[in-house]
Amino acid sequence: MVDHGHGSKYARKKEEAVAALLTQPTIEEAARAAGIGTQTLIRWMKVPDFQVAYREARHAAVSQSNAQLQQFCSAAAMTLFKIMMDPKAPASARLRAADHILDHANQALESEDNKVRFAALEQAARQALESEEKARSEDRERSMLYWMAKFPDLMDDVPGKPEHCATSPSNENYKAWICEMPCTRCGVEGRSEAVHTGADVGKKESHYSCIPLCSNCHTDGQGAYHLVGEAIFERRFGVCCAQIVARLNREWKERQAA
Repeated sequence: MVDHGHGSKYARKKEEAVAALLTQPTIEEAARAAGIGTQTLIRWMKVPDFQVAYREARHAAVSQSNAQLQQFCSAAAMTLFKIMMDPKAPASARLRAADHILDHANQALESEDNKVRFAALEQAARQALESEEKARSEDRERSMLYWMAKFPDLMDDVPGKPEHCATSPSNENYKAWICEMPCTRCGVEGRSEAVHTGADVGKKESHYSCIPLCSNCHTDGQGAYHLVGEAIFERRFGVCCAQIVARLNREWKERQAA
């Protein structure tokens, strides 16, 4: 840590050092102008608050210089125009003046076109994000409406590890039954896969931990279960895998007991 000594003294010296760095050609001369050692200035330049002050000072200096230059833009343009129109000026000078005028005019036009183009791109990006979020919201709502209609008390369940309805973790009939259901997330029918939940993505658990997901929501699409993992998938699309699994297990038991 750099020892700053007395706060007010360091603050004053810091301002002097920043000013010297802006006006002197080398660090050594800047340190000499500020009345400090070269190594001290080098250490200060590694301190975050000094770096911030130096960066802000440089930005202010550049902004001031640009403002001063802008004040003379009209005079500069008039000078170019006078040279171009002066019949007594050398032809080469008039040609260079005309070339500068055309070049700056084209640059100004290109700059305006870029501003319009960038504004359009920003608006398109915002609209795309809004459309994507709206689509996700509609997908979440459609999925939740399906499961709430199928299991009215679904949200009353406390999330947790469901009890499997058989001692064997494998049941191909149960798995086939899961595949007959619409996708849990998007509601598409006829394309569901039995997706294992409650384990690290990529690892297999009991068939009784499966939920129905289409291939897009399982592995292929943006935000797919296999790509982002169960926790992010649940938060993003408003589903609770444990609740769904518990209800499916219960319905399967009822079907087998009937």
